[in-house]
Amino acid sequence: HPYACDYKGKYILGLNYVTWHHAKRECNNAGLILGKVLDGNDLNELKRLFHVFLGAVNETHAKFYKENWLWLGGNDMDSEGDWHWTDGQPMNEFYGMEWTRYMPDNAEYIGTVGQNVLSIARWG
Repeated sequence: HPYACDYKGKYILGLNYVTWHHAKRECNNAGLILGKVLDGNDLNELKRLFHVFLGAVNETHAKFYKENWLWLGGNDMDSEGDWHWTDGQPMNEFYGMEWTRYMPDNAEYIGTVGQNVLSIARWG
């Protein structure tokens, strides 16, 4: 997926299609961290940037098409279910970013373990 780096509360998008670990490294190499979404204003800004830099949603693409998603810095790699941003700040859910309500399954239904990093869809 493309990715968002956090620069003093603003976003800089990396438009290359990379893994989460590669995105984290690219942000770190620039002296930044992978993006954080702390409230609804952040979420709306990311959705706007998605549209500006990556174009409108292409309805012909499947929901999980790589162009519909953006890597962010949320992860629970250290402890399953304990979500933090890459800078260590705990992740808090808010209206529009209620990921544990919709995706608490860790992809068990497809036989994949270790859904430990966060991506966000174009539509939020």
